[in-house]
Amino acid sequence: MELGKFATLPTAPCVIKEPERHEPTDFIIEVHGLYSDRYRPALTACAQRNGGDTSPNLWDAEFYADLTESWKGLTDGGKAVKFSHAKAVELYTGYPHLRFQLYNHILGLKSFLPNA
Repeated sequence: MELGKFATLPTAPCVIKEPERHEPTDFIIEVHGLYSDRYRPALTACAQRNGGDTSPNLWDAEFYADLTESWKGLTDGGKAVKFSHAKAVELYTGYPHLRFQLYNHILGLKSFLPNA
């Protein structure tokens, strides 16, 4: 087996699906995965906020904001919503279905394979 088959990418785009019909939208979040340099520090910070629990916390919006690199395609009232860490925390706090989509994407190794 070729060694390169085991390679993973540090980030991958997560195409956000419309919550009611689960159809892909033009809102795409570039997120760090399990094997990125950013994952372990984000998980450690999450554990510190959550009493030492080291499992990825579906409810911790800050955790997902720490793993978010950027986004595109998000608008509010027709105006583009610019990415920032603070805006990501606000977004993930107010819209839990976004956290759930990111959770599934981050834990899905296939999302981070170069040829997937």
